Amino acid sequence: NRAQTASVFGQIIYPITSKFDATLGGRYQQIRKHTKVDYFSYELGHNPGAPAFSMDEKATFRTFLPKIALGYDITDELNIYAMYSKGYLAGGFNFYTTGGSREDNKFDAQTSDDYEIGVKGSYESFRFSTALFYMDIKGTHIFYTDPNNPNIYSTANADKSKSMGVEFEGVAKASKELDINLAASLLKTKYGDYINKDGTNNKGNKIEKNPEYKLSLGASYYAPMGIYTRLDGNMIGKTYFDAQNKLAQKSYFTADAKVGYLKDGFDVYFYVKNLTDKEYFSHIRDRASNVLITYGKGRTLGVGVRYSF
Repeated sequence: NRAQTASVFGQIIYPITSKFDATLGGRYQQIRKHTKVDYFSYELGHNPGAPAFSMDEKATFRTFLPKIALGYDITDELNIYAMYSKGYLAGGFNFYTTGGSREDNKFDAQTSDDYEIGVKGSYESFRFSTALFYMDIKGTHIFYTDPNNPNIYSTANADKSKSMGVEFEGVAKASKELDINLAASLLKTKYGDYINKDGTNNKGNKIEKNPEYKLSLGASYYAPMGIYTRLDGNMIGKTYFDAQNKLAQKSYFTADAKVGYLKDGFDVYFYVKNLTDKEYFSHIRDRASNVLITYGKGRTLGVGVRYSF
C-alpha cells in the first residue's frame, strides 16, 4: 500500500465588533492511493506458479473541507462560540483480499458534518473549556470479518451514523507549586441502516471502539528546587469492539506516575505507566470459530532525559 497526500489550507478571522468575530477557513486536499496485491496459494516446497488473485489499483480522493465559526466575548475572561466544519476520511482498498471484483475490495470515503458550541473562560486561578458536539456521518467506515473466510478482516462502508457528546477540560492552580487538572467526556454513538455481511442489521447499535465516557484527574507538584511529581488517574468507559455490540471491554481504571528534576531547560525523569498493572482489552475480534483478544500494555517503567533551549 502507498499513499500520497497534498493539501492547501487557510483561515481568516474577521472582527465584526470589539467583542464579536467570525472565522472562515477551508482546506483542499488530494490523497492518491495505490494498492498492489499478489495472492498465492500452494503446497510448501512446490513452485508457487501464477497468483490465485492479483489486484493493482489506484484511486484519487479529493475534497474541500470548510470551517465557519462565530465567537463572542461575554467578558474579558469568558468566550462563547459556535462552529461548523466538514470531516473526511479517505477511502481505499483492502490489502488482505482473496478474490472478488475491484469494487468488492474498495471502500469509499467517510464524510461528516460537524457542529459544535462551547464556552472557554477563566476565573482567578481556574481555566476551563467545555463543548457540546454533534456529528452527522455518511459512508461510515466499518470493519468486519468475512463470513465466508474468518481469516479475512476488511473495511467497508455503512450508510449513516451519528455521534454526539460533551467534553470538559479544566486546570486549577491550587497553590504556587500545585496544579490540578480534570478532563471528562461523554459520548453517544449510533449506527443508521447497516446490514452486516452475514445479513444481521446493526441499526441503532453503538459504533465500535468508542468509549462511552472518559474521565481523567491529575495533580502536579513543582518544588522550588526543581524537583517535580505528577500523578494521573484515568477512567475509561465501556467500549464495544464489534458492530453487533456483543464483544466489549467493561469500564476500567489506570494510573500513571512521574517524578523528575527540571532546571534551566534540563529535564530528567522516571515514569510508570499503568501503575496498578491493570489488565484490560485493547482489541477483540470474533473469527466465528474463535475470538482473538489483544491486551493493553501492563505496567511500564522508564527513564527519560530532555533538554530545551
